[in-house]
Amino acid sequence: MKKAEFFKLTIFFLCFVSACIQVEGQNPVLVDDINTFNWDSGPSEFLEFNNKLYFSADDGIHGKELWECDATNAPIMVADINPGSYDSYPQNLIVFNNKVFYSKIIKL
Repeated sequence: MKKAEFFKLTIFFLCFVSACIQVEGQNPVLVDDINTFNWDSGPSEFLEFNNKLYFSADDGIHGKELWECDATNAPIMVADINPGSYDSYPQNLIVFNNKVFYSKIIKL
């Protein structure tokens, strides 16, 4: 197994285990490949809120941005916070007043 394939499998395993999606007796499965290029999406900053998992990841096109996934649908990018291929590095995700907040880094 190539290193990139290993990281892709690890990403989705973490996504579903972290979101408590795995039902007892069932194994996690690959639902979608966020980064279809030959590198991993580098998921980080996991936060579970309202039965969704929010995290930072790179799809290979938009840079590192904020994503969400649930038990039914494939992961989606919440927003291209720093437009284009520039990373916004969403980090320090928290829930406050029933909303998700985060800090970001903008490279100049």
